[in-house]
Amino acid sequence: MKEVAGYIPEIGEETFEWKVLQFGDLEVKIPLLTKEQMNKVIETVKKGSADTLKQFTVSEIVNIIDRVIDLLLDRHSSYRQKAERLLPVVTGYDEEMIRLALTSYLKSFRKHDLQRFLVEDLGNPLLLDDFQPRVKGGFSKAVGPDLITHVWSGNVPALPLWSFVSGLLVKGGNIGKVSSAEPLFVSWFANLLVEVEPRLANCFAVVWWKGGDEERERALFQQSDLVIGYGGNHTLESLQSRIPITTRFLPFG
Repeated sequence: MKEVAGYIPEIGEETFEWKVLQFGDLEVKIPLLTKEQMNKVIETVKKGSADTLKQFTVSEIVNIIDRVIDLLLDRHSSYRQKAERLLPVVTGYDEEMIRLALTSYLKSFRKHDLQRFLVEDLGNPLLLDDFQPRVKGGFSKAVGPDLITHVWSGNVPALPLWSFVSGLLVKGGNIGKVSSAEPLFVSWFANLLVEVEPRLANCFAVVWWKGGDEERERALFQQSDLVIGYGGNHTLESLQSRIPITTRFLPFG
């Protein structure tokens, strides 16, 4: 069996080096970008965030995510069937456990839950769209980062959705590094987002590099406004040592 992971926006390149991750009989291919290609991805995603994503209302973004989740919850959809077939091979988890856990977890990203999530964090989600009057006078607006980098880890399917979805809701450009232990689900999610709303094609990327690859990491971290990292204490300490002091870092153990 073969499957392709990752998502690369339109950067004018057709040739990539490919990394092959082996999971038993399943072969997963994912692009391994050169430093020059990574810089093109960064430029494209930041421009996509500024020119396209920030033009959407937060309500429109919520609706797009809800449509994607609806497809992933539909057991007749090709993506859901592929997830139930391949994720047990990749993760080693029981098929029934994958099926039940995916359904339960994905329901956390339905429209009404995302709306509640926004209200809990912001009070008034319209702050993400335009200046809103404050109770004590004046006006406020919430502005997300131009570029958010996510460094995901582990083999729990769909876990990266929390930070990826949050990044989309604040209209930030998003570049996520998938884990070698489970590179598929967030890749499918990114591709589905573009199928549902093609205008988002250049607003994010899902990539891979070997953990600790300082050349690729520094190139990305230096141009990021925010880095979100997952892993054990040692991994997070090592990651933080390569992030510029001017870049905000959010670690999750």
